[in-house]
Amino acid sequence: MWNAYKTYQTDKGILSTYFNYIIRNRLIDLYRNKTKQKQHEIFTKSELEALDIHIEKVKEPFLWKMLQSELTENQWKWVNYRIRLEMSVKEIAEVEHVSIDTVKYWGRQVRQRLRNERYRKLLLDRRII
Repeated sequence: MWNAYKTYQTDKGILSTYFNYIIRNRLIDLYRNKTKQKQHEIFTKSELEALDIHIEKVKEPFLWKMLQSELTENQWKWVNYRIRLEMSVKEIAEVEHVSIDTVKYWGRQVRQRLRNERYRKLLLDRRII
């Protein structure tokens, strides 16, 4: 409210209307920023655990190979670099000579696949998760 009060111009309208406008738009901005931040959070081991995929169960190379067989080449690159080697998106992009957006797209594909019930059932049947 203090910022709204300091920027208020009397010739532009009623103070209460201006307060409502500024506060409403600040709340919308805050919501958008939190939503954007949430979308850009790193997909890490803790997020996999939130999806009921426990990394401790996937320590054996054989289980990683089974997971690899279910993913595309680029999806596997993302899992290998991002989850197993804990590299940043920027580092992956540099290693693979692709854009950062491309690496993020690979991650979105993996997330979609891991959230898919049919795919999760397949992994459960193979005892990966």
